[in-house]
Amino acid sequence: MSPQAKEELYRSYLQGTKVKDLSLKYGILPNRVKAIVYQKYLYWEEVYPRLGETHMRMAFDMEMIYARDYPFVNYGIDLNLMAIAEKGMNVSRLKSMPSSFDY
Repeated sequence: MSPQAKEELYRSYLQGTKVKDLSLKYGILPNRVKAIVYQKYLYWEEVYPRLGETHMRMAFDMEMIYARDYPFVNYGIDLNLMAIAEKGMNVSRLKSMPSSFDY
């Protein structure tokens, strides 16, 4: 996901949007939402206060250089995995044995 989308996801979470809703909105697994929220929290609470604005601009420039070679996908990274999880599983029923079954 792009840095802008991750930041938007984090801000939405802070405003009270549930993980499941964010997962459906961005087409990513709930665990990925939690990881992004944790990383953004860690950045804004630990890294940014120590390194400041200059570091943030440098990191953003590095992200954009990376994006030239490998474009970001802001929606649907995990749609295939989410579809598999929604399918569920096959349940087969066994017929009961007749009561007159002899061993």
